[in-house]
Amino acid sequence: MAGWKEPVLSRSLLLFVILLQARSEATPPVIGTVEVQDVHPPPLFTEEQPQMEEESRKEAEESCDPTSPEMRTRISTIRHASAVIAGFADGAVAQLPVASIGVVPCIQAAMIYAIAQQYGCFLDRGSAIAIVTMLSSDYVKTSLVSHFVGWIPLAGNLLKTGLSVVMTEGIGMAAEKMLSCPISRQQLLAEAAKQEQTENPSGEKKAYPFREHFHAIVDFLCNQSLSSTTDAAREVWKRVESLFRQEDQVALLAKVTEARTPENLVELVQEYKWNLKVVEASLEALRDRFPSNLACTDVDSVAKGLWAPKSADGEVKAVVAPHLLHCWSFLSPELRKEAAMVAQDLAVEAARAGSGTTILPGALAVLLAAFRGGTTTEGTSPALLDGLMKAVHHEANACYVLREVLSQEAFPDIVGSWVQLHHLQHLTQLDACPGSEMCFPGLINDIKLRLTLSSLPPGVELPHLSSKALKAFDPAFNGLVGQNCAVKRLMKSPGYVRVRKKGFHRPGVPLVLLMTGPSGTGKTMAARKIAEYIHGRPFKELEATGRFKLFPMNQFRMEEDLKTFFGPPRGIQGTGDLPELVKANPDAVIVLDEIEKAHRSFARALLTVFGEYGTVYDPKSGRDYQASNITFVLTSNLAKDLVIKHPLAVAKTMGRSLENHQQLPKGVDVDPDCVAYAELRDAVDEEISHAKDNAFFRESEIRGRLTDTLPFLPFAPHEVQEAVRGFLTAEAEAFRESLELTWTEEVVDFFAKLYVRKPDEGLRAVNKQLQLQVRDLLEGALF
Repeated sequence: MAGWKEPVLSRSLLLFVILLQARSEATPPVIGTVEVQDVHPPPLFTEEQPQMEEESRKEAEESCDPTSPEMRTRISTIRHASAVIAGFADGAVAQLPVASIGVVPCIQAAMIYAIAQQYGCFLDRGSAIAIVTMLSSDYVKTSLVSHFVGWIPLAGNLLKTGLSVVMTEGIGMAAEKMLSCPISRQQLLAEAAKQEQTENPSGEKKAYPFREHFHAIVDFLCNQSLSSTTDAAREVWKRVESLFRQEDQVALLAKVTEARTPENLVELVQEYKWNLKVVEASLEALRDRFPSNLACTDVDSVAKGLWAPKSADGEVKAVVAPHLLHCWSFLSPELRKEAAMVAQDLAVEAARAGSGTTILPGALAVLLAAFRGGTTTEGTSPALLDGLMKAVHHEANACYVLREVLSQEAFPDIVGSWVQLHHLQHLTQLDACPGSEMCFPGLINDIKLRLTLSSLPPGVELPHLSSKALKAFDPAFNGLVGQNCAVKRLMKSPGYVRVRKKGFHRPGVPLVLLMTGPSGTGKTMAARKIAEYIHGRPFKELEATGRFKLFPMNQFRMEEDLKTFFGPPRGIQGTGDLPELVKANPDAVIVLDEIEKAHRSFARALLTVFGEYGTVYDPKSGRDYQASNITFVLTSNLAKDLVIKHPLAVAKTMGRSLENHQQLPKGVDVDPDCVAYAELRDAVDEEISHAKDNAFFRESEIRGRLTDTLPFLPFAPHEVQEAVRGFLTAEAEAFRESLELTWTEEVVDFFAKLYVRKPDEGLRAVNKQLQLQVRDLLEGALF
């Protein structure tokens, strides 16, 4: 290449070669005023990240196996040779900045790859480059050289050569130390994966033929005898130099074109296996020019030389993979199994490195061919399954390979222990990548089948069976437990709701029901059931359309709140919550929740609404709208202490008879004829009319407008268990797209005891705690 000063370069490198060959552990070489061992990479982890505790640090050090002297010698030679090659490269291309940006990092990445191979660790090109990026900053060296000497041929060559040698040696030492220890190796690879995902190389780096040079250097460092550092450096530099010269590449590719027999092409592959373009062109020519029986005659040697060796880098394996697939049926059974094992290891490492790796598509394709051809691999691990799951969203074959592994009968224990709910959750949140549209639904179904028990253990309850047990006195109130007497009054005798449904309710008078008692006993649920029964539509739909509306009356504590609820007085135009609702839905079910907490002026204002031929005035239009078809449900905690202490409630919560206080059989109603309930109703009416803290019902007129008063009782033990089953069924319904939730009797008893400890909080508190614990359990499994 023009402008290269080979005599000068040879003399300038001589000093570094001698120093590197004379290096020992006790006396590090000194180059100028810089010691090699003083060249440290920037720290991988910032001070903000948690530091390893002393005990963990000692364990990590103990887990690092001592390296054999032979391996140390080999790694040292790789490091020294790479440093000298970097010196050749950086000095030779000092006048070619674009080449310099790529060639030295490429040499350093190849060195990292070769060192990792010595420790049995596969790195793809991207990971190796990311490690180099973390351990050095080439732009620092370049800026120093350009600042002090610019691109002066002699001075620039000498100074840049020295810096490249020192930096490459230092990077190699740092990488060797980290890769030798399993703990630090995992940290290094994890950080490299992050670096690889965030790095955005410049256009100059993209233009540099990185993969060809990387492969040429890796092939030499991993496969050649490096007895002489100087000879190794010269030999590998000839290869890199050849790749730089366009005429050399053209000449080699011309040999591919001129080859007349499959044997000629295979010979080119073997002779120039360090030249990625020649290997790729030769294998493509075999497949394109000759029938399979001729193109694949020597496929075993190709597999043994370029796919099976662990030292072969991902670049050449990506080139070889299509040829292996083309000739799969011609491979010997032993080589098929070996190729599948290599593909499995590659898939694990490539999936860990991320979606940018070049070998992952080829490795997955080989694995798929192996599984579909009946070739099984030994040592299938959760790491492979994790890698496949990670790659599913961007590689179509990952889906197909994962399905094949899940269907293999050879790995029942591994697959059975690996499949978790969070895998299913992950898949349901993804869209199928191009090419996997037919596979993706099947994979989701495979995971579901793996998570489904073939038979349930004894004592397990199913949601659909539990829901059948939640039968109320009337089917319209299924799911409402423990309030049979209240339901009888609504549906049988007097049957106010049943009569309203049939249209026989007293004309011109709205239905006004007061439901009172302890919190969490089902008053709001009963109101929803009434709305569903009257209108014949699901509660959610009625709520969305305004035919069911709940007003929290604790929000209307002030007299001024009348204007919000009813609108401004007559003569003043405006709007109000109630008029707008009645005007749009004249047959709505309206719940006035905790009615006693509203300002006492609401009682007088509601007299007009609740009375005979009751109306609601609309200040917007100035008209009165009929309220006679409205069903009002007033909920309250008034007289709750009376209800809790009443003999009926006490006997019920204890599961005992009212007459003799004997323990009743499970499921037997303590008051089947509701005689005691009628007495309780009278006591509640009396309590409400005389309660000193009750401003809302103090006036007899508003009490006279009530159609009925319905006390809601605490629960019997078996009713609490029924309610817990209902809550669990609701949770099962919420997750039915991902799993089927089942439970045992012990789970029901556990949550039922929560009610026993705090009966005054009702079942609402039980349901809240149940949701928290069930969803916390499922979250741990799903995520």
